[in-house]
Parts: sequence; structure tokens; C-alpha cells
Amino acid sequence: MYREIAVTYYLNEKGRKDAILKGMDGKEKQTILIPLTSELLKVAEVDSQGQIIVNATTKEKYEVKKISKNLDLSIKLDKDVPYSVRTYVFNYPALDSKKETIYFDHVPTKDEMYEFILKKYKEEKENYEKIKKEYEIKLREFEENILPKLISEEKEKLQKKILEEQIEKEKKEKELKEKKEWIEKYGSEYLRKAFSARFDCQRLYVQERAAKEFPDFILDFDNQVEWKERSCPSVEALNEMLDLREKGYNAKVVWLTWIPADLVGEDEDCYEFEEKEAVVIENYLGKYTLIKLY
Repeated sequence: MYREIAVTYYLNEKGRKDAILKGMDGKEKQTILIPLTSELLKVAEVDSQGQIIVNATTKEKYEVKKISKNLDLSIKLDKDVPYSVRTYVFNYPALDSKKETIYFDHVPTKDEMYEFILKKYKEEKENYEKIKKEYEIKLREFEENILPKLISEEKEKLQKKILEEQIEKEKKEKELKEKKEWIEKYGSEYLRKAFSARFDCQRLYVQERAAKEFPDFILDFDNQVEWKERSCPSVEALNEMLDLREKGYNAKVVWLTWIPADLVGEDEDCYEFEEKEAVVIENYLGKYTLIKLY
């Protein structure tokens, strides 16, 4: 049974002029009826309503691109359960396509349109098959050459992270043990009771320990004190610093430029600080600062 289908196509300016000369409306968008054959039906689409669709307005072009993307990797350490790690790569091969609009420079005949459509779909298929093979080669190269390096790098990072976490865990356990032993031996009655009742009381612990170990120093629990380098220390400050360093403390002589009023027992409303020399101990108990004014 003979049947024709409507095919939409576009005309450029030259084609629109040709359409006007042939008694047509000269619009960019035109429609032509062409015979439906089994060959044409192979390349056409048929929607759920039985509508036969043939594309003569755009042409699909394929290419292999390198894209940036998140890549989920499975990292196995020894015999442990694999870790899932997400990493960002910049050169991942991807099969991409883009549509190019087709413009005719003249009004095609039915035969011309029929041949054009078959040729267009044939070229698109050939282009796809060719680029697909190229993509598969690039993907295989990535998986064989680049992916193992990525996995090795991520494994190294993961091992480092796990080691750091283990070190940090051991450090905290050691600090907690030291804290417990000190409180039990030297802490005030209130501190011992509160700590045994599972209250952290970190500030009070540091305050009491600093007051006992360094009674001449001021505790800067929140590290608010500001200073700059001291070009030439006094004899007293120099000797103090050297003595502290011999005992393993991170001490230095500085020129103090600011200390909050509450740390020196002053009223903030009428507080004026005069810059002066000081000896500071940094990283006391791992994170706090002690200051002795001169």
C-alpha cells in the first residue's frame, strides 16, 4: 500500500528565495511529502500514536571529550573491607554528541529529500560507530594507565589519613590518662568529684594545673593574647626562656602588644594596656598559652 509521510526541513536565505520563485511562501520552515518505503522505515521513529517521524532538520555529530567528574573508587587495604573513596578527575573520556541544524539552499524534490534522509542516517550511524570505537580505546587506556595511579595515590592518602587518625586517637587517650592521673593526685576536691562524675571540666583542669606548675604565669586558655617579636630580651627574660627550653617547653621572649583585661584582673571599662616584655610558653598541654609579664 502506497503511503507518504510529511518531512519538515529548513531553508536558508538562498533556499527561501528559491521557494518564492517556485510559488511557495518563502518561510524558513517547510514540509514535504515523500513516499514511505521499508528502507526509510528502518531509520525512522514511530511514536506511541503510530506517527512516523523522520528528522531532516538536524544532524547528530559524535566526538570523544575529556571531562571532569567525580569518580568513586574502591580502595582495599590488606584484608579489610574495601573503602569507598570519591576523587575528582579532569581527563575522564566521555562519548559526546551535538546537533547541527541543517539548512537547504534550494527546495528539494521528493527524490532528493528521500535520498538525503537515507544518506544522513547512514553517515550518522557510521560516525557513531567510528567514535564509539575511539571512545572505547580511550576508556581502556584510562583504566589501564591512569586509573591504577589514581587508586595508588588515593590508597596512600587513605593510609596516611588512617595513620593520622590513629595517632590522634592515641594522643587523646594519652592526654586523658595524664589528665585523670593529675586530677586524682593534685586536683581540688571539687574537680576530682566533677571529673569522677564524668564531667569534662577541661578549663578548670588547665587552670588548676597551670596555677600549680607555673604560679607566676597567666593562662590564656582561648589564645587571645597578641605579641610581636622581641629584638633584644632582658637578662631576666632570656634566662627564664632558656631554663624553660631546657625543661622541654616551647618558650620564647616576646613584646606583648595586647592582653585582655580579665586575664590580668582589670576592669574592662577603664582598662589601658601598656606594651611590655613577656615570656610565653606555647602549646602548654598541647594547645594553650602561658604568659609571664616583665
